[in-house]
Amino acid sequence: MKNHKVKIKHLSFSLIPFLFLITLTAPFLCRYNKTINSSENLENRKLAEEPELDINHLDPYPKNYENYYNDHFGLRNTYLEFNNY
Repeated sequence: MKNHKVKIKHLSFSLIPFLFLITLTAPFLCRYNKTINSSENLENRKLAEEPELDINHLDPYPKNYENYYNDHFGLRNTYLEFNNY
């Protein structure tokens, strides 16, 4: 009985970090591998477009790129659907 508990404890200690890493890397992998269509707009607004880098006007670029990235984050639609339940 004690040996069974040790195996379950060992399994949980190895499974939790693995699930954590999957959770962190899934959006990145889905965005760049195009495994899930995340470009579909499920909202009633226009998504931000990718900004062009202009060397003469760098001040607005970081904020514009952040808006673009937030709108095109991998698995974004999936997370929004989960949030609505």
